[in-house]
Amino acid sequence: MDESPEKELPSPPGQQQAGEKGPKTSGLAVASMVLGIAGLLVCPLIGPILAFIFGLVARSEIKRSSPPMKGSGMATAGITLGIIGIAIPVILVAVLVPIGVVFVKPELEATTRLLDGAAAARVYYFENGDSYQGMRDIDLERIDESVDFRMSPGRTAGAVYIDSVTDQSVRMYCYSTRGNKYTATARGDEWRYGFRYWHGPARWLEEPGSEGLFD
Repeated sequence: MDESPEKELPSPPGQQQAGEKGPKTSGLAVASMVLGIAGLLVCPLIGPILAFIFGLVARSEIKRSSPPMKGSGMATAGITLGIIGIAIPVILVAVLVPIGVVFVKPELEATTRLLDGAAAARVYYFENGDSYQGMRDIDLERIDESVDFRMSPGRTAGAVYIDSVTDQSVRMYCYSTRGNKYTATARGDEWRYGFRYWHGPARWLEEPGSEGLFD
């Protein structure tokens, strides 16, 4: 009898034959998901942008691949995380910038004017033989025309008021547009600044060497 060759039986569905490799996973999809996670935790903005770009490229690569590649879910996750990572800084900037303009900028402007006023008073002190005696607003305007000097009392925002003057001491103050009062006090050529933020308690900023002068 002639022996007919044995026929190979087909492998069951879903079962791979020995040596046969499964579908390849897209490296860009993996990179997209990893960058998306890293962008939220350790690498803001740059990580999410790269995650979004790599995710789009990975999805296009997977659609065109033959045989089909794996990683579509990771690419979608990377794109989603990228969008979230990009949106968070944009939202924070949109919220914080108006807050800074409304609350912080007026205070910085007032303290800057007061510091400029104190600098002009220091110049007057040395030009007047180490004395503040007789110092008036017109004297300081001659030194620094950019500052609106006035004699106290007054509460005009942005103006620097000369509150009290003796031979070796002077006190000046300035109000912000939000009503916060900032003060500068001198003993000789040593200055001490009392800055009041958010209508809270006074915060003293001392120049080097001024410790103990006003205790």
